[in-house]
Amino acid sequence: LGISTSPFQFTFTPMSETTVHLRKVFDATTCDAVLNDSIVISVDSLPVVNAGPDSTVCFLISGGVTPGDTYPLNGFVSIGNALWTYTSQNGGTLTFADSSESGTTFTANAYDTYTLVLSANNGQCDVTDTVVITLNARPTAGFAEDGDIDICFGMEATLEFVVSGSPPFDLVYSDGINDQTLHFYSTDTSIVVMPIDTTVYTIVMISDSNNCSAEPFVTKTVNVIPQPIANPGPDSTLCINRALDSLILYATPS
Repeated sequence: LGISTSPFQFTFTPMSETTVHLRKVFDATTCDAVLNDSIVISVDSLPVVNAGPDSTVCFLISGGVTPGDTYPLNGFVSIGNALWTYTSQNGGTLTFADSSESGTTFTANAYDTYTLVLSANNGQCDVTDTVVITLNARPTAGFAEDGDIDICFGMEATLEFVVSGSPPFDLVYSDGINDQTLHFYSTDTSIVVMPIDTTVYTIVMISDSNNCSAEPFVTKTVNVIPQPIANPGPDSTLCINRALDSLILYATPS
């Protein structure tokens, strides 16, 4: 190697651990010196890192006594130490079961878009991969008012539904015999029913524009009260001005 400056650097690419020996040095006057020096170059393997595909998922965040969903991360690190970190678009927070495991899980405190970074370190080698996960809320559905509805036979009842999520919505309800689907854009809608017998109406499913769905199975009972039947008895004829004549009326309730 020709050396014109000191210190002198040169570049090569060892494929495995290599020892470089410095044997002899010459100067411009052809004077030389025999050396006995060496340096060991260690070669660390470059990790292969895969954080997994981007995804948009329907998620349930923990609220009070209601447990939230847990999302599985299926990352891969071929060698070295793994570490998950993240940023969120709107300030949401993730909690990892174990951020040092490539295959771990997390819970979230907000519906948000999260950018997760899986890093791997092996000696002097660092590799990262990124995955973007958007958590959308599952829709909810219920009836506007609690309790049963009582109607007389032949009358109508109004069922009011309230929902949450991203419109438009498709709500499936059942009267115990047939399923019906409502398609609407607001967070509430209503229907009018006229059952001939006491009927239990059930919200079977709700879905929204995020392709998220839920099965609330919330019920509302409409009690149908039969019409009363009156029977005054048979026709009768009375004589006018006869004090002893009287009319007895009989009524038979239903």
